[in-house]
Amino acid sequence: MTLSEELKTVMARTQSVVQKQLLLEDIARIERLEDLAKACPSYEEFEHQGLFIGWTQGDFRTPELHPVLKPLLKTLHQAMHSPSDGAEEEVRTCWITFNQERSKRLVGCL
Repeated sequence: MTLSEELKTVMARTQSVVQKQLLLEDIARIERLEDLAKACPSYEEFEHQGLFIGWTQGDFRTPELHPVLKPLLKTLHQAMHSPSDGAEEEVRTCWITFNQERSKRLVGCL
């Protein structure tokens, strides 16, 4: 199961309207990354485009997330171009790390 499929499953079970909206936004970002990965055989081009797809409001704080976002992008690109056993699990692990760090950073914006 891909990350976007997993997030859709979580969204279907979520009761919170706010949580559903956040998941919907994340699903759109992940699907955009999946499309970008398919369109960009070069990781460098994929990373360049994938870093700024609205991870934070106006992407103003996205550079703060680069230490955890770049590994997610790398892993997702590899999973799309060189699928292997465990690739989706690596993507999920990177997603969890990224999402936790993003949540910590963005809570400070509230």
